[in-house]
Amino acid sequence: PKHPGTIDLKKFGARIFVDAARIHSLRTGVPSSSTVQRLRQASQKLGIAADETSAVIEGFNFIQLLRLRSQHLDTEHDAPGDNRVNPDRLNELDRRILKEAFRQARKVQTRLKLDYQL
Repeated sequence: PKHPGTIDLKKFGARIFVDAARIHSLRTGVPSSSTVQRLRQASQKLGIAADETSAVIEGFNFIQLLRLRSQHLDTEHDAPGDNRVNPDRLNELDRRILKEAFRQARKVQTRLKLDYQL
């Protein structure tokens, strides 16, 4: 592997939420271009519980926060910024929240599979 021990948060995290938001907004006719607004509005039209939607949005927001924080730290150390993070270098709380964010991503994927027989 080119980057052992790291996870590409954009490719394997944020993209799942972004793609789901796009698919659901196309299905429900939600015109928003913001991922969070798409998730919120499409979920409401699809009858998805508000607490479930909030958990999904928080998962997406945390992954985005980690991406930006990692890129910021990289640029402070004159390293090229990317979307990768090494979970072993995160503090315990961030690691736990990241695991939960990925659980939310998995739930989103499962819902798409069920809704669209994928």
